[in-house]
Amino acid sequence: MREIITLQCGSLANHVGTHFWNTQDAYFSYGDDATIEFDHDTLFRLGLTPQGAETYTPRALVFDLKGAFGSIHKYNKLYSSIDSPVAWEHGISKVSSEPPDHPYQQQLQLLEQGQALKQDASEHLDTTVASWADFNRVYYHPRSMNTLTSHQADNPLTPFDTYAIGRSAYQELDREADVYDDLLRHSIEECDQLQGFQVMTEIDSAFGGFTENMLEDIRDDFAKTPILTFGLMQHHASLPTVKLNRMFATTQLSQSSSIFVPIHTPSNDQIYASGLSPYIQPNCSSTYHTSAILSAAIETATTCFRLKKKSMTLGNLEGLLNWRKDTRLASLNVSLPLPILHEGYAATLVSGHVLSPLLDLTSPMALTKAEEIFGESVTIRGIAQDKGLDDYLVELGKAFKDQLDPLQHRSLVDSAYPLPDSYPRFFTALLDQDGWIRSTNQTGLERPQKVPMLTQLSTNSNMKALLQAQCQAANHIPLKDVMEFLQSDEGFDRDDYLAAKEDLLQLVDIYSLDEDMQ
Repeated sequence: MREIITLQCGSLANHVGTHFWNTQDAYFSYGDDATIEFDHDTLFRLGLTPQGAETYTPRALVFDLKGAFGSIHKYNKLYSSIDSPVAWEHGISKVSSEPPDHPYQQQLQLLEQGQALKQDASEHLDTTVASWADFNRVYYHPRSMNTLTSHQADNPLTPFDTYAIGRSAYQELDREADVYDDLLRHSIEECDQLQGFQVMTEIDSAFGGFTENMLEDIRDDFAKTPILTFGLMQHHASLPTVKLNRMFATTQLSQSSSIFVPIHTPSNDQIYASGLSPYIQPNCSSTYHTSAILSAAIETATTCFRLKKKSMTLGNLEGLLNWRKDTRLASLNVSLPLPILHEGYAATLVSGHVLSPLLDLTSPMALTKAEEIFGESVTIRGIAQDKGLDDYLVELGKAFKDQLDPLQHRSLVDSAYPLPDSYPRFFTALLDQDGWIRSTNQTGLERPQKVPMLTQLSTNSNMKALLQAQCQAANHIPLKDVMEFLQSDEGFDRDDYLAAKEDLLQLVDIYSLDEDMQ
């Protein structure tokens, strides 16, 4: 086995992660094809309940603030707490009531019991989701759920909002729960052949600093183990603290990660500019919706690590994208869905449709195609073996590096991206049940159960524009806001700020083409 341990830090990361694990769960119930194609042991661990029953739970450690877990329980149907712990605070026994289960969670419980449903709660998730726990479909091991007790979610009196606070919160949690020696090391020791770490962390808040300290602990013992980190951001960033958090996360997490992929939730303008708006119409102010797009992109881009045949490893990806040893920052583009006409590939080629309308998740601004791609991994999934496929793939591939180029990798995955009922219903009526574009004479409004997709994970010269934007944002932050950001006892000072700005400028140079530097 080549196991991957997943780390999720923060609310946005856990929204993305919940969609991710719901997708993994769907592979177990969508027939035998996906089970044959994927090695589920890569992401899941086999365990035993206290009663001796076998369990199959995610190899994941989930971190969030107190009160952010909604109705999800540390102990669940698989692992029941024998003695429920009672928290003590200043000598007073403190007992708090659990939030009520979301209607969707109640529905899942009824379905497990074989009971009939009066109505489908999944149809109302768009308007009822308040927490990532509300649409969760999987059971976790109790060790997976980890609360930062130092901060309460959505508490304006003690906001979890700066990079330095995140560093401090990790140290405090490590003293309380022994994060590395107990949680991380235990997860590592369960692996027969650890492939690496997959990290999803929000970097607009203090979780960037939290993640930096956690990765530093990992690096102390596993200096060469691959770490693929997705730095998650909202598409808007008006607050000075958010801009500073992003700057520190970009410079610090790119040093402790093998590959660091900064990605934003998409805006309506971006989706329109990408050419995907005829097929998807998400509510871009809803984290439930936008995190689903990020999750689909991450899940598809990383399927190559879980394939039973013709797979690549995290180490292979690092060598492909960072062969120069200085291009750790990568970008992620997605075509959700990959538009294919119901009439087939030949009809798609002559239809005039853009074959792969790509949504750039790394840059919030519309950018032209990168002048130079240093390394690239393209995943195409859900492509049926049919007449005209070879010609279609040739035309589709013209948008990317040549297939014979040693600095590219192309994965063809038979399984389309599954859409469990927990996934937002933002696909338009143009798509049929298989996610293909309907014929003009087709009738019926069945929602898609799966969709073909394409992702492009690459290191390229367009990263320069993103880094320059961060430099400009840092330069325009008033000095008083910078000083307020630095005024803490978390070990941050003016020298750290100036060093981070200098690191950004060096990254700009790395991603500049030779002619740009003349």
